[in-house]
Amino acid sequence: MEDTIIESNTCHTSTDPPLSVLIREAIVARTETTDCEPLYDVIDPDALEALFASTQRDTDRTGSVTFQYCGYQVTVFSDRTIDIDPLRVVE
Repeated sequence: MEDTIIESNTCHTSTDPPLSVLIREAIVARTETTDCEPLYDVIDPDALEALFASTQRDTDRTGSVTFQYCGYQVTVFSDRTIDIDPLRVVE
């Protein structure tokens, strides 16, 4: 079993499971719900993995990608850190 550490809105892990699993775990840890639509309805998990895969020269990529999922703004960073923040409702 992998070690997952939740710090405020951030999920870190000591192993390398798929980012889609980390995102799901971060949402469940934050909301205690599993009633979210499938992640692949929002973002392509394979494309997300490819975006942050090592280059052919075996160097790490940098950057982040942000999208909305299950009522949260999810930001995935190249170091596999995931930040989740509630979407702000504008009235």
